[in-house]
Amino acid sequence: MEKILVRKLFVPLLALVVALNLFSFAPVSAQDGLELVCSAPAEDATVDVLPESVSITVSADVAEERTILFVADEETGARVDVNGTTPEIDGATVTVELRTETSEEVLTAVEAGKTYEVLALLAGDDGLTRLTFTFSVSEDAEEVGAPEGDCETEEPTEEPTEEPTEEAVEEPTEEPTEEPTEEVEPTEEPTEEVEPTDEPEPTEEPTEEAVEEPGLVGEPADYVVGEVTISIAPPADYVAETNNELYAIPVTVFAADAETAAAYPENPDDVQQFVIIFTTFNRSSLSLFGLAEDADTTAIIDSDLVRPDSELGEPESVEVGGAPAVAVSFTNPTTGKSGRFHLIEFEGGNFLLIQGSAPSGEWDNHLETYEAVIASIAPAAE
Repeated sequence: MEKILVRKLFVPLLALVVALNLFSFAPVSAQDGLELVCSAPAEDATVDVLPESVSITVSADVAEERTILFVADEETGARVDVNGTTPEIDGATVTVELRTETSEEVLTAVEAGKTYEVLALLAGDDGLTRLTFTFSVSEDAEEVGAPEGDCETEEPTEEPTEEPTEEAVEEPTEEPTEEPTEEVEPTEEPTEEVEPTDEPEPTEEPTEEAVEEPGLVGEPADYVVGEVTISIAPPADYVAETNNELYAIPVTVFAADAETAAAYPENPDDVQQFVIIFTTFNRSSLSLFGLAEDADTTAIIDSDLVRPDSELGEPESVEVGGAPAVAVSFTNPTTGKSGRFHLIEFEGGNFLLIQGSAPSGEWDNHLETYEAVIASIAPAAE
């Protein structure tokens, strides 16, 4: 059961990178856009060295933006990759270095006798593809080295082929054909007599009385954050869509319509509207980011949990729903969006991560609404 729970935490937390436009784990729709061709270590292989890297080759070139490669202890879920959010990419090959020694700063590293899960999130022409597989390290492994894989090292030599010489084909010369000249007879435009019209008396448009604008938020609903139940109100006239299928933990989206709310988790960069998204995790999952369980919120934000292409403002210590929180504004040049997020820690080490975002030129128009949603967060009434 413990292994299943760890696996459930590992995959969904990886999934937050792009969905939140900020945090380093992106959602993946189920698709077969790219296929694994080979890898080092090979899938399900046992290697005799402490691998210094993991490399995968897929069926087509991948883009640097939004491509990640993570490696984690299958049992504990602790990541052992170095900068998995910005792996080395060479065409269709993605490589990430692994931690091979622990220290005061490095809490996790590759160990002998363990099994590791590789999770790749690959950005291709058809969108995002997620690939996963495992490999093991021999119990006798002591030396650090490059792992053997199942990729071909020698490229086959192709005999040059002579392309057939194409004889020039003379295209038939088309003699210009003279189009018959149509004589245009002058036509007299009939003179329309303008009948006098009685101009109606100008009608005064009814004066519209000022319509009272609706409140910024709608009716609140209850959501579970670990062992805590809280109440959150969506923006007025917005729909709430909770997705339990993309991840092992639910992700809730507030959007202007159901179609946008459903589409946003799968491909957030394509949604150019004001959207609020939130999810939860707890302290036991912080090891996935190479953090100790007692790390404070500032350390969490400073870790590689944060998407590297986001430009962050200064963190602000605030209180939300009676719980301590950190608020940070951000701009992401990759997505062309700006926004603000709150990382809130409720009792028992249960975190709520909530973010609002919109195209950068429009964000200021939505900031007040986002703050109203944050102000609505409160422990649910018993």
